Formats: sequence, C-alpha cells, structure tokens
Amino acid sequence: MTLHAKFSLGDEDKSAVKESDAQRTDGKRHILVAATGSVAAIKLVLLVNDLLSYKDVEVQVVLTQAARTFVKVDTLKALGVRVWCDEDDWRNWTDKTSPITHIELRRWAHLLLIAPLSANTLAKAANGLCDNLLTCLIRAWSPNKPMLLAPAMNTVMWKNPITEKHLTTVRESYKQAEIIHPIEKVLACGDIGMGGMCEWREIVARLVHRFDLQRKDEDEDNDNDNDNDFDDNSLVSPINDVEVSLPSARKLPKSDEVNDAASTVSAPAATYAPVSDSIEEAETSTLAKAPNATCEQDVQIENGPALKEEHTSIPDIVPSNKEEQQYLDLIKRILETGELRNDRTGTGTRSIFAPPQLRFSLSNNTLPLLTTKKVFLRGVLQELLWFLRGDTNAKHLTEKDIHIWDGNGSREFLDKMGFFDRAEGDLGPVYGFQWRHFGAKYTDCNADYTGQGVDQLAQVVHQLKNNPNDRRIIMSAWNPAAIPQMALPPCHLLCQFYVSAPAQPGGRPRLSCMMYQRSADMGLGVPFNIASYSLLTHMLAHYCNYEAHEFIHVMGDCHIYIDHIEALRTQLARKPLPFPKIHFRRSPREVGSIDGYEYDDFVVEGYNPWGPIKMKMSV
Repeated sequence: MTLHAKFSLGDEDKSAVKESDAQRTDGKRHILVAATGSVAAIKLVLLVNDLLSYKDVEVQVVLTQAARTFVKVDTLKALGVRVWCDEDDWRNWTDKTSPITHIELRRWAHLLLIAPLSANTLAKAANGLCDNLLTCLIRAWSPNKPMLLAPAMNTVMWKNPITEKHLTTVRESYKQAEIIHPIEKVLACGDIGMGGMCEWREIVARLVHRFDLQRKDEDEDNDNDNDNDFDDNSLVSPINDVEVSLPSARKLPKSDEVNDAASTVSAPAATYAPVSDSIEEAETSTLAKAPNATCEQDVQIENGPALKEEHTSIPDIVPSNKEEQQYLDLIKRILETGELRNDRTGTGTRSIFAPPQLRFSLSNNTLPLLTTKKVFLRGVLQELLWFLRGDTNAKHLTEKDIHIWDGNGSREFLDKMGFFDRAEGDLGPVYGFQWRHFGAKYTDCNADYTGQGVDQLAQVVHQLKNNPNDRRIIMSAWNPAAIPQMALPPCHLLCQFYVSAPAQPGGRPRLSCMMYQRSADMGLGVPFNIASYSLLTHMLAHYCNYEAHEFIHVMGDCHIYIDHIEALRTQLARKPLPFPKIHFRRSPREVGSIDGYEYDDFVVEGYNPWGPIKMKMSV
C-alpha cells in the first residue's frame, strides 16, 4: 500500500511529531464542532455564535447529512465559519499528493465537540464505522486528543443498555473523551425524561473553562476583591495535550460549500440570550419537520428551541429562575422597608428581621450559584474545604489568592480586638475549629488538635449513614464559651440535615440542609453562604450515596450595607439565568473521607452569569 506522500516517513513513533510539524503556531484555540441528526442541532448556531465571541478562538463545523435538516449551511457561513459536509471529504482528491479532508481537520483541531451526538452516530463510533465525513474523522481522531460528546436521544434509547455499552467503548478507545450527560426535559416526541442534550450554554461553559477563554469585549480586572471576576477554570481539568503555544492549521482543502472569503470573515462579538427548551416553543419554530427516523438517515428527535442569530437583550422566553428571584425580591423588600441601623463596622445598614426563608432545589445536580452577578466560586469552594479541615489560619487562604479573611486576620484588626499576642492570620476558634473540635481548648492556629473536642462533621456523616431518621443531625459553629477568642463570631452558625425518602421506587434517599444565619449581609455574604452550604450538602450526599435535594436558608438580622445599595440596584436590573450543575470527578471510595475532597474533585458546568459587581467588605 502506498502511503500519502506527506505521511510516508515510516516511523510510527514520530506520529505526534508529524502532526505537530503540520501546523504553525498562532496561539489560537481550534475548536471543531460537529452536529448529527437530532432536533437539538437547531441549537448549533447559538453555540457556535457564542464561541466566536471569545478571544483567540477559531471554529469550524462538520455537519452530517441528517444534521442539515435542522441547521442551514448558509446560516453558519454567515457567522464567518467554514462548514464541512459529507461530500467535501473526497471532493478535493486529484492524486496521491492531495490532502484528505478528515485527516486535515484532525490536524487542524485541538478539540472535537459533537453536539448533538445521536444514538446512530454513537453506535457507528463505538463500532468503528466510517460511512461519512464525521465518522471518518472520529476513526482518525487521536486517542489522546480531547473529544467532548453531548448525546441527545429519546429517554428509552438513552436508558437502553446498548447505549451504555457504546459509551463505555468510546471512553475506553478515546482516553480524552468526555461525555456531557443529557438532561431531563420534555422531548420533541412528547416524552418526559432523560435524553435532552445538555444546555448549549453549559457546553460552551465547559469549553470556556477548559481553554481559559475570555470574551472579546470583557474588561480584564485582576483586583482581589472577594466578589469579583476570579478565575475558576481549574474546576475543569485543562487540556493536557495542547501546549501553551498552540499550533495553527495548515491550509485546508477548498470546499464548494464555503469560499475562501467566507472562511476569513471576522466573527461578530456575539451577544446572546438563553432560549427556553419548552416543547411549545420548539413546535412554533420555522424549522423543517424531521424525516422519519431510520438508521440510514442518522436522525432522532430531541427537543430544542427556535434559533435566533442575534440577541441584543435577554428576551422574555428565558426560563425564569424563581429561586434566585426570591433573593432579588428580598433585596427589594429591604431597600423599601428596611430600618436604618448603625452596626459594628460603622458603615450603617438597612435591616429587617426574620424574613421568609429562601429555598433552593439541589435536585439534578443543581448548584444555586447566583447568576445576576458573578460569584467567586473558587473562593467559596476553597473556604469550604478550609472549614472542613478545621483550619483557622487565614494565610492559608491568602496563599491561594483568596482574600476574604484578610481583613479579620490583619495585624490591625487583631490588635483592635485585643489579640496582641496572636500571630497575624490567626482567627481563633472560628467555624472550622468548631465543626471539627468543638469544646477543645484553643491555643493557636498551628497546634495539632487531633482527637480533641467533638468532631461534629464526623458525627453528621456517621448519623447520615447509620441513623438517617435522627432529628439531631446538627452541626453548630456557635460556642458561647469560645466566642471571646474568635476574631469574628460565626454569622452562619447552625445547620441541620434531613434525609427524605427516594423520589421514585428504587431511587436514592434525598438529603436536605437547613442553615440558620444570625447576621446576613445580602450583598456579599449571602450569595457566598448559599453556594457554600449547597456545596456542603452536595458533598455529603455524594459521600453518603444520597441525592442532594434542597437547601433552606433561614436568616435573622437580614441587612444591606449602605455602601452596597447602588451596586445592588444594578443587580436588581438583571434577569436571573439558569443555575449551573455540579459533578464530582472521584467516587466516594476514591475520596476516602469527607475531608478527603480536593479542589480538583469538583466540576461545575454551565455557570455563565452576568458580570461581576464590586462591593466593599465592611470589617
């Protein structure tokens, strides 16, 4: 057999070198997006348009014949992207020196995203079939190159054991393949259940985190205020086979589907809005009807929204986030009716007492991370892990570029509180110490307290596993005897856990958490606390083999600092967006213990909030 002249070096060990040599360095991320025969393909334009709004990103698209039923080539070309279809694979072949499209696309791309991935294409990939451009590309894809797969299919098809076998085969064959699991929804066929493609915004968020992307119109701000735009990208593992200086593509073969001019058009900086996935909206779209699903047609039905190529504002069809709206309504109430009060910090507040509790669903891996401003997720998570370790040294957070405790641990503040002999950063027996060593005598932040005091967290885990109906599954940070030694008495001071029956026969028990907060700073503290205790509930549910169900937030003195009012008015003008999802990389057995979780164990998907809002912390 005569090899292509470009690849006839004969040394198999040099394959990676050959691929690298075939590209030039341009520092851009090359994302190859493919769509297959599913109604969810109508979301492709939204997904691609959003990707193009990020700096140093190049996108090319591969469409199967069935996908073209739901998305038009010209619509994608109008965005300035090159589109490849089945007929392009061998169209450019003239002799043995001619480039082969599916090989050249493999060389060009740093990552392959298939969204949606139909059951038919999944089956072909698992069995190594090569009957169109995409399946040839998959077969030619390097096992060590990242591939993201977003399946979309009917619920019964998704739950079919064959589907799991195919997914397992793909994972085993492609070591860098990641499955973006479908969601439960009303499907286009009318069924309600698992199988809808993951929200396109969540898919984009996965790529943003993976490649550390920034929007073209995003103002870079490296301030270390605790509620601003911090880098949370390490929640998703970085791409590990692409070097810092990313290679660019060699020139691809020409395609009759797109001319050279179209391939060089600058993509517009996209503004967008999420679109509802309700079946009613899908039915009123102007899409052509899908043909009858057959294996040859590579088509299956999955619900999706009507597409819009340009969005200048968030339309009314955005799914309402009633749970975040609770928080916004409470802010409005405090601004309108709150009592003007002096406070410990001297800033002044508007305050109400004991407002209605806030309730947040944690079902389906939901993480109630507010979207009307960017919440410092990395700080929330690192602080929670710091609590779980029983740590009281603020410098351990500062070393991670997290400064939320700097003010209370500063030399000036400690001296002001009378802790002249305490080392800077030593906060005293605060939250984590009470969770892990309640009642132990506190000396300093560097002492070893192993085996001292009551380990409330360990007791909570023991009760959840062995006596889940107990009404005393409680953890308290409020220790009156120790408060004089604390740099700051606990604001969120007590939480109780409750295990309820499975939602469905054969399901897992559901875990809920109620937390009482004596002092609730609505601008900075409460968004942090909602996220933190929701994360804790997800961790305990994961570790104890439960499903996270609900977080209930009960507040006493609920206040807004005077210097936060204007910032919160800005936040009130924003419409809440859907909450993200959380997953864990390691199994409970791999984690080992409740304090064995590490920062990299957490994967948060689909967090694409409004921009950050600066607020000053009162100390």
